[in-house]
Amino acid sequence: MTGWRCGFVIGSQDFIAPMALLQEGLTSSLPGFVQEAAVAAIEGPQTAVEEMVASYARRRELMVERINVIEGLSLLRPAATFYAWVNVSEWGLDSWELATQLLEKHNLATIPGSAFGPAGEGYLRLTFAVSDETINTACDRLEAFAAAR
Repeated sequence: MTGWRCGFVIGSQDFIAPMALLQEGLTSSLPGFVQEAAVAAIEGPQTAVEEMVASYARRRELMVERINVIEGLSLLRPAATFYAWVNVSEWGLDSWELATQLLEKHNLATIPGSAFGPAGEGYLRLTFAVSDETINTACDRLEAFAAAR
């Protein structure tokens, strides 16, 4: 269901009420098929979910291992997402400039942390919701950029 943007919250009314106000301004008219898929995903067999969780965990470890040996980069192991926030501050470029150079010089598309606000500066956001081959290719390109600096 990645990308379908369906979620739910369990909690007290005091906790949930402010969220409902925020949600009204963010989304509307969630398609019925997405709602039905969410119910099936929660209530149905969990084998596929367990396999996907294991796959994400394996790919997360691959990315953490590959990133953390590249000079000037560091990555803390993400606990609950398939996004990796790579600390690039030692490379001395703002995240937007770095993302631009990686794209133009090494054909590597990344998201500058600053796209998510000032606290994201000094980071790039990568995903490991891709194949091992794609993770390895991305890390090879980061290594090439580091070597060319």
